[in-house]
Amino acid sequence: MNKYKVIYYVVAIALLVSVCLLIGTNLGWFDLYYSDQFTWAYFALIPVVDWIEKKSKGLEGVRGEES
Repeated sequence: MNKYKVIYYVVAIALLVSVCLLIGTNLGWFDLYYSDQFTWAYFALIPVVDWIEKKSKGLEGVRGEES
């Protein structure tokens, strides 16, 4: 069940980011053609990737104990 929670949270975060990008693009906050405006997104994704790696390592540990 934990694997599905991780997938659920990743999908929810991706949906939220895409909605914010759509709203920001329509309001003219930034232009999608200039990648230097999205450097902050890379820094925001680093903790998310670390969190997913920790969760996946935790799931591997739990599976190893069960067998």
